[in-house]
Formats: sequence, C-alpha cells, structure tokens
Amino acid sequence: MRRLSRLAMAGMLTAAIGGAGLLTASPAHAYTYELQIWNKAFFTADFCLTRQNYDNHNDAAYTCTGDVLNEQGRTIRLDGVSDRYRVYLDIWVRGGRTAKQITILNGHQERVGRYVSNTKYCQVDGIITSWTLTCDGEVFYKH
Repeated sequence: MRRLSRLAMAGMLTAAIGGAGLLTASPAHAYTYELQIWNKAFFTADFCLTRQNYDNHNDAAYTCTGDVLNEQGRTIRLDGVSDRYRVYLDIWVRGGRTAKQITILNGHQERVGRYVSNTKYCQVDGIITSWTLTCDGEVFYKH
C-alpha cells in the first residue's frame, strides 16, 4: 500500500512539474498593434512600424503607410506583437531628414527617459529640415 501511494505521489509531482513547464514554455499572446499618426509638418513622409524580437533581435515584420501629405492622418497596424517584441517607428521624409528606430512600444524611449508600453497617437510638426515627433503628449524625437 505504501509503495502504491509513493508511486501515486511521484506521478502527481511529475504531472505538476510538467504542467508548470508547459505554462512557462507557451508563447506570449500576440495581438494587432495600432498607432494613429497625424502629419502636420510641411513635407510628405512614409511612416513604418517594425517589430523586433527581444529573444533573438530579428526584425520579424514591418508595415508602412505609404506617402502621407501635410494635414493627413493614418492608422498603422502591425500584426503579431506581444510582450516579447519591441516596436519602433521609422519616418522617411521625402527630400529631407529621416529618422529611424524611434521606440514607441515595449522599450526604453531615450528622449522621454522612460519605458513606453502603450503609445497610441503621434503627430509630426515642423519643416523638412527641422521637425518634431510628439506621441501621447511627449516629445519622442526632435531633429
């Protein structure tokens, strides 16, 4: 009887450890990240979102708006984002100064000096050689 109960206890312990391993090994829940961007600057720009995996730093996916003119807005969507991905914004100014890898989600934003986790709205102001990106009320980038 004792041996049977020891075997049962060992089986329950193994199942508990195996179940915990499955929980920790399961991938993070992925979702579609959306960013609204408004171009109030006096230039045309293409805005691109890129996700980068923290585990192996591969750029997994990107999406762009296409050319956005002055006084136009767009919503950019990027699929497959989870807490294991940093998302950054590239701004390709036509004929002017571009900006690359501005962290806007799940990473440290250097300009504001803190971790950003839920950027939803950004606006670009300025001219082709001197412009500012403001997201959710804070300056994220300044040329």
